[in-house]
Amino acid sequence: MPDRVRLAMESAAHEFVLLDELAEAIGARLAHLTGAEWGMITAGSAAGLALAAAACVAGNDPERMLRLPFNEAASIVLAPAGHRFAYDQAIRAVGCRIHEFESIAQLEELLSAGPVALISILGDREVATGPLSLERVSAVARKFNVPILVDAASDFLRVPIPWLARGADLVVVSVGKFMRGPAATGLLLGREPLVRAASVNGAPHQAFGRMLKVSKEQMVGALAALEDWLNRTPQADEECWLALIEQTAGRLRSLPGADLETIRQPGRVPKLRLSWDPMRHPITSEELRAMLLKGSPRILIDDIGATGHSVLIDPSTCQVRRLHSLVTLSDMPCVRAGRRPDRRPVPLSI
Repeated sequence: MPDRVRLAMESAAHEFVLLDELAEAIGARLAHLTGAEWGMITAGSAAGLALAAAACVAGNDPERMLRLPFNEAASIVLAPAGHRFAYDQAIRAVGCRIHEFESIAQLEELLSAGPVALISILGDREVATGPLSLERVSAVARKFNVPILVDAASDFLRVPIPWLARGADLVVVSVGKFMRGPAATGLLLGREPLVRAASVNGAPHQAFGRMLKVSKEQMVGALAALEDWLNRTPQADEECWLALIEQTAGRLRSLPGADLETIRQPGRVPKLRLSWDPMRHPITSEELRAMLLKGSPRILIDDIGATGHSVLIDPSTCQVRRLHSLVTLSDMPCVRAGRRPDRRPVPLSI
């Protein structure tokens, strides 16, 4: 977490505020910074999904709000085929049922069949040139006055926000990832009436989202993290990440039977893929991860993108002062001896 963010949270801890007044000021500031009509700080990205769904189902109607998640209003949510994911449970928690559509024609048919609360799109899986692009879905949704929500929690936030410019009504962004803000914070940005309705459905109000409380310290910290993020340049961040990758790769190049590849994608953190010959190094990626987690200092390599004999190393969570502590395959006694590591479970300390 950047010093500016920690200091902002520390400063907020010394003050009493009316949370609605703070939310109002932050909403205006988020609109100014991002170009969205309005914004709010949420208790993480999943909370943003839930509050967005509550806003689209119940609006700011007190009676409908209090009935959530048991409601008689439109509670059907549509999603393009392949856009279902673990976090859509946050949408279903509001009482919504999610139906998939595989074509624009099927989308029109579903919208014509009865009331629909919103259309949910997972940003990671949206293809701008595909048959279910945001622009095509938006053109149909507009005819039925159905809002579109995009989960962009895994994306870099860029201003102006491409998702809103392309036709979305609401977008969820993580503050605890690349912005390095408070881990349990996110942003809900978009059309002012919908974001305000989401806010009314959340804490500190006695509504569905009362349990999704975000503190004044988190709100101020998240805003400071956003301002810090927007003052940085993508080029500088990428240069730093590539330098971290190069330092790590430099420790591994002399290892026989190991292949290294730097993976770069627009709008993504570059990563280092380490692959190895299992005949030379009889160790699986899971065993390698367990050994690194058992070592000192403990190192966690994400299993996302890993294969049986390869791992992805993400530099965005590395710290320069700790690079000297990175353990390589050649450092491990079991690899040097050519034997498989101990398969006993590794105890985790929480």
